[in-house]
Amino acid sequence: MRALVREAGRVRLVDVPEPVVRNADDVIVRVLVAGVCRTDLYVADGRIPSAEPITLGHELCGRVTACGAEARIAIGTLVSVDPRIDGGFLGVTDHGAFADYLRVPAANVLVLPELDPRAGAYVEPVAAALAVPKAIAGNALNAELAGTRVGLIGRDRFAELIAAVLRLEGCVVARQGPFDIAVETTGTPAELAALCEALRPNGTLIVKSRTPEPVALPLAAIVDKQLVVRGARYGSFARAVELVSSDALELDALFGDSFALAQWETAFARAHAGETTKLFLRMDDEPCAA
Repeated sequence: MRALVREAGRVRLVDVPEPVVRNADDVIVRVLVAGVCRTDLYVADGRIPSAEPITLGHELCGRVTACGAEARIAIGTLVSVDPRIDGGFLGVTDHGAFADYLRVPAANVLVLPELDPRAGAYVEPVAAALAVPKAIAGNALNAELAGTRVGLIGRDRFAELIAAVLRLEGCVVARQGPFDIAVETTGTPAELAALCEALRPNGTLIVKSRTPEPVALPLAAIVDKQLVVRGARYGSFARAVELVSSDALELDALFGDSFALAQWETAFARAHAGETTKLFLRMDDEPCAA
C-alpha cells in the first residue's frame, strides 16, 4: 500500500506493507479522506520530533476492513479515530492516516453514520474546538455558558470553527475588546500581545495553539492585570461526532480542495500558504511518486 512517510529528514510517498490484525482489539481502517493540519506540516518539516519512519496524518475518515476478536465493530462501518493512541499521537508516535490503511485500537475508533467523508475527517478539529467551552466552564462541569462574551480575533478556519462552536453553546463571540475571556488560535506573539492588551484585569486567556517552538508572552500585561492563562486541548469526541453528523455546524464553508495522495506536495504547499479552509488528501489508485 501507499503511505506518506517521513524518514531521515525527508518526506516521501512510498510502498509499505499493509497493516494486519495483531492484537485482539486491533481495527484495520481503509482510509477514504484525511485532513491536512498544522501538526502534520510541523512533523513533515521536522519542527515536531517524531518516530521514524512515521506515516503522517491524524484527521481521517475511513471504513473498517478487519478487526481483532475483541473489537466488535462491523466490517464496512464508516469511522473516524481519536488520534491519542496509548499516550502517543497518530502521525507523530504511531503510523497515521496519510496512507491507504492504518491499524488503531478499537477504543480509539469513532463510529459514524453515513456522511460526507470530509465531515468524518473533521471530527478531530471539532473535538479540539470543543476544548474551548470546556476551558471556559473550568471545573464547573454544568456551567451555564449562555450569554458569555468571548473575545476571538483570529480569522483562520480554526478560529471560525471555534466561533461556531461557541455560538452553539450560547456564547457571544466578540471581535473587539475589552474582553473578560479571550481565545488564542494562531500561536503568534502578535496575537497573544493583542489579546492580553484587550483583556480586562483578572480576565482569562485560553491558549489553543501548539506551536513547536517557544513563543514570547507579554508577561508584564499578564502580571499587571493578574490574568489567568489556561491551556485547552480537546473536548468530547462523542459530542464532535454528533455535531459533524448533524446540520448544527456549517462545515462546507470551512472545507477547501481535496487532493489525491500523490498530489501531497501541492496540498502541503497550499496548506503552508494559508489556513483559510481545510485541505484534504483523498486515497485513490494513483501510483506512488518517484
